[in-house]
Amino acid sequence: MVHAQFRNNNAMNRLSPNPEPAPRFRGAMAGRVLLACLVLGAFLAGILTAEAVGTRVATASTSIADQPDFSTLQTVWDLIHDEFVDPEKIDDQALLYGAARGMVDSLGDTGHSSFLDPAEAKVFRAALEGELIGLGSASNTAIGTGRRRADQEFPG
Repeated sequence: MVHAQFRNNNAMNRLSPNPEPAPRFRGAMAGRVLLACLVLGAFLAGILTAEAVGTRVATASTSIADQPDFSTLQTVWDLIHDEFVDPEKIDDQALLYGAARGMVDSLGDTGHSSFLDPAEAKVFRAALEGELIGLGSASNTAIGTGRRRADQEFPG
């Protein structure tokens, strides 16, 4: 303990033949323990906050049946089948496609996302698989006359 008092005094250190370094371990260890306690406290506070507030997952579910409001869709389905005036006119497939179309439309992504029933999908695929025929040419507007003229033809 005497050496620790002399450590801070340069004159006394020169007098001591073999001065021992002051124990810095205690201060460093105390800092590490304090840091570990703070990290552990923050972690526990996060867990307790999540438990108190409740957690909400921000990912999309893979099943519609997992949604809390799925019962709404089931209730509407049941009401239509139980209460509709003319049950012979109920088309289950049209109901399902209408619900699917409504889900996609609710995204508000006009021009990019749309639901196509099988008949519409067949027409859409056929339009994509079409063959282009005709004359290929590039045209330009003539300066002065404003008339269009074919400048170049493309084979094929």
